[in-house]
Amino acid sequence: MRRRKFLAQLGGAAALWLTAAQAQKRRAVARLAVLLFGTASRDTALGPILAGLRELGYVEGGGLTIDYRNAEGRPERLPGLAAELVRAGPDILVAIGGDVAPAAKEATAHIPIVFLTSGDPVRAGLVASLNRPGGNLTGVTLLATDLAAKRLELLIEVAPRVRRVAFLFNPDHADDDLAETQHAATAFNLDVIPLAIRRPEEVEAAFRAALERHADALVVVASRLTSLTRARS
Repeated sequence: MRRRKFLAQLGGAAALWLTAAQAQKRRAVARLAVLLFGTASRDTALGPILAGLRELGYVEGGGLTIDYRNAEGRPERLPGLAAELVRAGPDILVAIGGDVAPAAKEATAHIPIVFLTSGDPVRAGLVASLNRPGGNLTGVTLLATDLAAKRLELLIEVAPRVRRVAFLFNPDHADDDLAETQHAATAFNLDVIPLAIRRPEEVEAAFRAALERHADALVVVASRLTSLTRARS
């Protein structure tokens, strides 16, 4: 429930920017663009965000139009889709999931962007700082690298004989999850096997590598990798 409330508040933030942009352009109907790493039907963050918009009077089909673009788990599609949305001239652009926000930022320096990311927005170059974002972007991050030790602790509780843990990560994702996991593993006497993947077609090879290196368990952090693994399932 806390996560849904948090995402609804993000929708509220989008509504405030939408109101300002709509008033500036003197439009009767507000125009929202949504860029997704996955798809609208499978993205669990989208529903609460739209609910937050509805609470402030923005309902699709009733004074609000929404233009969606779905990358369907393929990061190489994001720049082109972002450019399509920008050419349509929305009032604001909402970027949801994984590393969607950098593609949105690259596409426009003028249209306001509200983002939800699991990475570090400062390291990713999205904002100048968390306190003073600057530019045309604002949003939130679900980054929680302090949970690395807790994940391993829970893993050992479920499977106490685990000694070698395969860790799937995206080296292009701006976070410290791998380093934090490797550091935490020393306290549990675990070996971490880093397996880097950037595209859906690399997932199967990573799984094979985990088996070949005799991994006892697999850790996948809830980030862009979640969509990548779903794309191959």
